[in-house]
Amino acid sequence: MIDNLNDRYFGSGDGQKLLDVGAAGGLTSAALHDIGYQVTALEIDAVLVEQLAADPRNKGVRLVRADATAMPFSCDSFDRVVLLEVLEHIAQTEAVLAEIHRVLRPGGILCVAVPTGYTERLYGRLHPHYAENATHVRIFAKAALSRQLQNSGFVVRSVETKNFVPAVSWLFHALLRSDADHTGKLLQHSFVERVLSPVISAWSRLPLLRTTFLFLSGRVGKSWYFYCAKE
Repeated sequence: MIDNLNDRYFGSGDGQKLLDVGAAGGLTSAALHDIGYQVTALEIDAVLVEQLAADPRNKGVRLVRADATAMPFSCDSFDRVVLLEVLEHIAQTEAVLAEIHRVLRPGGILCVAVPTGYTERLYGRLHPHYAENATHVRIFAKAALSRQLQNSGFVVRSVETKNFVPAVSWLFHALLRSDADHTGKLLQHSFVERVLSPVISAWSRLPLLRTTFLFLSGRVGKSWYFYCAKE
């Protein structure tokens, strides 16, 4: 997911303090640590916290098991916060955003990534157990989430559409009704990625098709990334 983060807001860390809320497997935390951030990974799931602690890639990352609605941090503790593909799993979104606003310093940047509303509705229609498998409890509209972020005290600087290729992949998995766990890890039909990979690669490189690929990549995707400032 770090590849999706805009360098304008999340370039070299230079020792800045960053909080990864809902760190799950820790790949984002480890990658952000590697580019110079002092990373704290917050996760409530005990099994995931154990996996985070056991993964050598997370050496140097501070691990904290806690609820995102009641974080054990002082006010204005962090320069950056990432909340990537987490908010859709949480009923108390207002409480989470209020806590993030509290622990983020004035002038700090928050990145919130959520599934695009149109892909969630499409996958849910095609796959009756999609939301249940993913443990998604809500679907977001872009304008509504922008308003919620503003009401929580943030200034929305930009919104970007990302993950076009995963959106295509998940379309096929929804048609096949593939099982997945709550972290988004697919548990069957791995042949989809093996088949799609060379097709997508050719599509993105062939001169006659590349323009279409780039056009769609910037407008259609599985995720929206909201970049917000606390001012």
